[in-house]
Amino acid sequence: QGDVVPVRFSEPLALELPGPVSPSPRDGLLDALVRDPQAFNSTAFLRAGLPSIGVVASAQALAHVMAATLGDVDGLRLISDETRARMCEVRSSGPDRVLGVTSRFGSGPQLPFPRLPWTGPEAFGHEGAGGSVAFADPERNLAVGFTTDLFPSSAGASPVLLGLLPTLGLLAARS
Repeated sequence: QGDVVPVRFSEPLALELPGPVSPSPRDGLLDALVRDPQAFNSTAFLRAGLPSIGVVASAQALAHVMAATLGDVDGLRLISDETRARMCEVRSSGPDRVLGVTSRFGSGPQLPFPRLPWTGPEAFGHEGAGGSVAFADPERNLAVGFTTDLFPSSAGASPVLLGLLPTLGLLAARS
């Protein structure tokens, strides 16, 4: 639905990998993208369908998927409440050897952690390369998709989204 908007980069571009992280399962792709971030805009990258960093989606589509983890959306329910609860059990917590921050994960989703508290303790989702985010909060019946074409100068969620989280939590709590 529509054209893919090219990613722009914060000036001055200051992407760095935390240094030395060993042993890391990286295969060199992340290192190559940091050296030449314009690769994110290449046709080859967009067509590759790379797990974890190759998703191209609208904010609306991301929110739609996350909403379907909370309940029925247009006849689609992705997971049951019981499966979601098991998926959100803490599986790892502590320093992330690739990103260099303390994080928490369930069976796939990121769970609230100090730098990214989502909108509450039951929320889950994932921040994407370039600052985009998808998350859901079952306590607030809230599903959020956030995309941006401005790649932040630091890893993780866009500073814009981080600034919106308290307001999103308040708005959802009122409805």
